[in-house]
Amino acid sequence: MEIPDYSVESEVTMSLFARVLFLAACSGLSLSAQTTFATITGSVTDPNGLVIPGAVITATNTETNYRYSGVSNETGVYSVPQLREGTYQIAVRAAGFKEFVATDVILAARDVRRLDIKLEVGGVETKVEVTSQAALIETETARIATPNRAI
Repeated sequence: MEIPDYSVESEVTMSLFARVLFLAACSGLSLSAQTTFATITGSVTDPNGLVIPGAVITATNTETNYRYSGVSNETGVYSVPQLREGTYQIAVRAAGFKEFVATDVILAARDVRRLDIKLEVGGVETKVEVTSQAALIETETARIATPNRAI
């Protein structure tokens, strides 16, 4: 049986290949973390400040009528990620509470908008509407935004 002859050249080639493979894997990880989408996050509570788990949050893009949704967790916190830039209507529904609606919520690329919602006790046929304006300071990030662009 013949033993293969490994030269210094093949070791250098293998080492170079391993480095290139490692760099490719690392660069792929950092690219996947970058996004141009916005997120709406916050908490859902009742009039006494108690959390409401299981509330359904629906973000509707008013230009495309596309709907994104999320559900508040056991601590009342919700997140609706991957929202495209545009104007949204945010609706929140939970059993035993009036429906909450926020209109004209303007999102720019990479916005992380916090919208804490306090639901009022009542039937589902009752609706509470709020008109929103673009926030100039994002409390979830260190950005200051204008309605048309981020600074």
